[in-house]
Amino acid sequence: MDFESTASANSATRATKAANKSPAPPNVNPELGSGNGRAFLTTDYTNITDGSYPWNSCNPWSNGLGVLLFFVANPCLAPGGLIPQLGSVPDFRAYCPTTESAPAELRLSPEESHHLVVVNRCSRGDAVVAFDGHGREWLTECLDPSKSHALLRVKSARPAAPRPFAITLAQALPKGPTMDDIVRQATEVGAARIVPLLSARTQVHLDSDRADKKHEKWHTGAIEAAKQCGNPWLPEIAPLQKFETFLAGAKDYDLKLVASLHAGTTTLKKALGTYFAKHPAARQHAPLKAVWLVGPEGDFSPAEMTAAITAGFVPVTLGPLVLRSDTAAIYALSILGNELGS
Repeated sequence: MDFESTASANSATRATKAANKSPAPPNVNPELGSGNGRAFLTTDYTNITDGSYPWNSCNPWSNGLGVLLFFVANPCLAPGGLIPQLGSVPDFRAYCPTTESAPAELRLSPEESHHLVVVNRCSRGDAVVAFDGHGREWLTECLDPSKSHALLRVKSARPAAPRPFAITLAQALPKGPTMDDIVRQATEVGAARIVPLLSARTQVHLDSDRADKKHEKWHTGAIEAAKQCGNPWLPEIAPLQKFETFLAGAKDYDLKLVASLHAGTTTLKKALGTYFAKHPAARQHAPLKAVWLVGPEGDFSPAEMTAAITAGFVPVTLGPLVLRSDTAAIYALSILGNELGS
């Protein structure tokens, strides 16, 4: 078969396949096609949902599921608010501490500029949400995508609502890099303060120089976590301190809890019930300041547990299973935050 005959046969085959294809979804203008994953429809949707169009029953558009899936993928085209539309959220977040009350422009640090421009590929004109870690956010536009000193123009301010309560995590240092993960995840679940502790069973011992470097790394991890999860609040990360030192200063908390594997524990619900029974006025609001004391691998020693109880901490069980130190910390923060928030 020569070249011209082959081309003619292929054209005929393509025409036959096109004729046998299912028609386009109803009321789709084939000349407009689609853009950004969205099909363009006319304003008449009636024959999509009433089944009046002459399609065969095998076509997915001939049933409600097909219609629903189409509008889930294209919410802006749904008639009568069938699918709720979500607001546009900028893809970029940047940490920018500032002392100005109403800044017109924000200049990012070299580290933040590199992450925004080089890593995330932010360009001129892109929308960026900047936050200061103290509950203030700004919707901005990138004016200068400099890799070392990016400049953002503030379009509007978005102060976050005050936190109804603040939870502190007093965490005895676990082995290896686990504390790095705890700081990140504690930021994601909304911890207000993180206090790293040296306890009797802590196997990590840091000199002052290494402790300072660790503190800087934890602060950086908290910033990265806040950018990732959208938290406008950065937790305060206290300097590394001894267990006894923390107990001596833990007097300003309304609710003090210690996660325990020892006998004589109670559940969180019972601990909260006891707290509200002792503080009837507090039933109108959650404890404003709460703290979780979480041990390292092997838990706190019996002597440390006795000292914590003497200091007013309530020993609380986290369930029948023995959890890893990082799992226990995030689980404790999550369940307490949920209880106080409800």
